[in-house]
Amino acid sequence: MRRVSYATLFALVISMAFGSAWEVVGDQHAPIMGSYGMRPLLAPVPPAPLPRTLTYSVELRSKLWINGPAIVMGLHPSALAGPQDYGRYWAFWLATKRKFLDTAATDAFPAPGTVLDARILGQGFARWKCQQGRANPFAGAAWPGAAVGGFELPPAIFGVANPVAIRNSINVVGTWGMVTSGRPNLLLEPAFQSVFPRLRRNIWNKVVTTVTCNLANATSALAYTGTRSAFPNHRVWRRTPIGAANSALRLTAAQGPFTRLWQLAPVPAP
Repeated sequence: MRRVSYATLFALVISMAFGSAWEVVGDQHAPIMGSYGMRPLLAPVPPAPLPRTLTYSVELRSKLWINGPAIVMGLHPSALAGPQDYGRYWAFWLATKRKFLDTAATDAFPAPGTVLDARILGQGFARWKCQQGRANPFAGAAWPGAAVGGFELPPAIFGVANPVAIRNSINVVGTWGMVTSGRPNLLLEPAFQSVFPRLRRNIWNKVVTTVTCNLANATSALAYTGTRSAFPNHRVWRRTPIGAANSALRLTAAQGPFTRLWQLAPVPAP
């Protein structure tokens, strides 16, 4: 018979009397549930859902246009004008009234082989994000688009459209600004100066778009405010998102009397 040492017998007795406090699970050591009053392990907590975040964009198009038949002559730009001065002024007004028959019926660019139905067309774009729990837009950007001048005299004399000016403050105060402006061709400026000297030649409008975000569902809303030169007519459309097939007219202003072309305010910053 094989002899068992006293040490082996002692270890066996201790094991039978007290049991084992640990078991091996794979290569991890974990306490046996319930041994020595230990609490069971808690189930992992799932991560919180991310807040809803939506991206938006808008395109603005602005047209400055002359409704020739509806032009009101108004007083001569000079308070000291005499009959001869008024005669020259009347002839210039009548020529403008008959020549410029803009409609600006839509915000469309001229098709190939055609001319613009306005004096000036300007375009601007903006993009931003709204997120649940945030009242202000973020990741915003605004940038200029094309600027086009209208046909003035044959064979190929066109008005001058200045580059569209843009202010991007979407991430700071939730707004962006756009200024569309332009002037007659330099070949036509002597006609204006012959009536009465004028210091400013640019017609213009400025649109400030305010962007707001809904805290609850991250939807966005836009509001528009505009300032302009007193002549000619002004219309502003928006397309959302950028490249949308349809546009909506958002701002309009009627032209003042013809004399306001000699009383133009400076083109503002966007």
